[in-house]
Order: sequence, then structure tokens, then C-alpha cells
Amino acid sequence: MEKHAKAFRKEAHDILSKTESLVLQLGDSPGNGLIIDRISKSFHTIRITCLEFGFVDISSLAHDIEVVFDKVRAGAVQVTPKLVGLTIAAQDNILEQVDNYSDTLDNDSRWVSSELQSLLHNYVSNERTGYYHLN
Repeated sequence: MEKHAKAFRKEAHDILSKTESLVLQLGDSPGNGLIIDRISKSFHTIRITCLEFGFVDISSLAHDIEVVFDKVRAGAVQVTPKLVGLTIAAQDNILEQVDNYSDTLDNDSRWVSSELQSLLHNYVSNERTGYYHLN
């Protein structure tokens, strides 16, 4: 099992280090669909892999990001510096939890998750306009 856990940690680090670069690029090119797709797919992969290893809370946080980026892809949520910052914070928290083999979200992770949930709630509340701007 330790061999699999080590491989899981390495994969998470590889995926999320590439994703951080993509998120920073997205800040400079917020309409780049290819970057948005890659970010969404990266967090999808993290979500599924975390579930396989029993990290349900971490998977949930990755899912929150994945859903937000699905809304970005659909044009319903705009990329802003706050979204970039939340995404990087979530990524950092996921890596920390993976490194510690812990599925208990710390306060920072819960805050990021809450902010992402708020974004999604506001999106649903404003669904008639089909657009929500995260300040």
C-alpha cells in the first residue's frame, strides 16, 4: 500500500505543479479555453484519484474547483484575480493534505471550499442572467 500511496503523492504533485503554471497563465489570458480545459481536467483527475485513496474531503474540494471551471468554460463565471487566488490556495491545501495523508480539511481548505461554494451559489442565484462576476 505504501508503494501506491507514494505513487499517488507523486502524481498529485506532478499534476498540481503543472496546474499552478496554467492557473497563473490564465490570469494573463482569462479567455483561453485550452487552459481552462486543462485546469478543469487536472482537478477532475485529482478528484477521482483522491476518491480511490479514500480522501473524500479533498476530493470534494477538487470537485468544487472542477465545477467552477466548468462554469468558466460555459461563460457563466469570469476569471478574476480572486478566482485565480482561490484556485492556487485550493491546490496548495490539497497538496498539503496529500503530503500528510490526511483527509481532514484544515481551516484554510474549508475557507477556500466555502468561497467556491459561495461562488456557485451566487451563480445559481443569478442563473437567469447566465453570468456571475467573482470580485
